Amino acid sequence: KAVGGVPEETRTYVEKVQSTPITFHEACKRGNMKAVQDYLSANGAGAVDEHDSKGITALGYAIGANRGAVVKLLIEKGADPLKVDSSGCSGLHYAAAYGRKELTEYLLSAGADKNAKNTQGQ
Repeated sequence: KAVGGVPEETRTYVEKVQSTPITFHEACKRGNMKAVQDYLSANGAGAVDEHDSKGITALGYAIGANRGAVVKLLIEKGADPLKVDSSGCSGLHYAAAYGRKELTEYLLSAGADKNAKNTQGQ
């Protein structure tokens, strides 16, 4: 049975997904500013540079997903633009690889190292 043009089972599934807690890194990737702010408030500034199980920082995810507002918030809250993932890639590597010109410029202004190389020498 459809409710508002959406089948009931679909609406129920969407509501379940929307109410499921997400990780800090996923919130950064999705651009969920409220979840990012809540996490940082609850866990302190030291949590901003934590790596996830894949070795990627929240800043890396936000850059990859082109979430400029989240990137700026993370930097303002103390994210280290020099921090690298398990492959030695910094946020600047991600920004350049994804063609994120504005984020590249922002990261450089925030102290990113344009000469840093990852584990593949790039």
